[in-house]
Amino acid sequence: MSSVNVCFASDNNYAKYAGVVIASILYNAKEETDLTFYILDGGISEEHKSEIYSLKSIKDCEINFVPINEEDFEDYKKVKTHKYITLATYYRLKLPTLLPNVNRVVYLDCDIVVNDDLTELFNTTLTSEAFAGVHDINKKMVEKNPTYVNAGVLVIDLANMRQQQLEQKFLDGLLNIKKQFNVEIKKL
Repeated sequence: MSSVNVCFASDNNYAKYAGVVIASILYNAKEETDLTFYILDGGISEEHKSEIYSLKSIKDCEINFVPINEEDFEDYKKVKTHKYITLATYYRLKLPTLLPNVNRVVYLDCDIVVNDDLTELFNTTLTSEAFAGVHDINKKMVEKNPTYVNAGVLVIDLANMRQQQLEQKFLDGLLNIKKQFNVEIKKL
């Protein structure tokens, strides 16, 4: 049996889309794949939670809603990017704290559909890296930064993030860039 941890960030508006992603994962999972879902809960209603729990009828799995305390993200509220970048975007940067007993996850945005079992992706070798991502196919982004990845599909080594204290480094970096240039950070 192979175990795979999958994580999403969602508020009530995106809960139905998170359900679609979960359903696509469950339908495409191999019988021997043991799935545990962690949904970073930015205010999902009980009705939507019930609908998501009902997806267990597709394939037995574990579904955990991780409540988000917005006060833990006060510093991130100071970082302004495009208007479509919500506070939930930053939840993944605090995953080591939010999931203290989990060492690795596949992090997925709620706007995708999974067409295969996630075991191979979950078991991607990271050696000393904390993240693995896929190069974004946006030509404009690749020209500006050849190492740019799609942050909506990541394999994250949370143990490595804890060891490197990356949560604080991410926050310090974002706040330093804003302070250094005295401008709002704009997404490319």
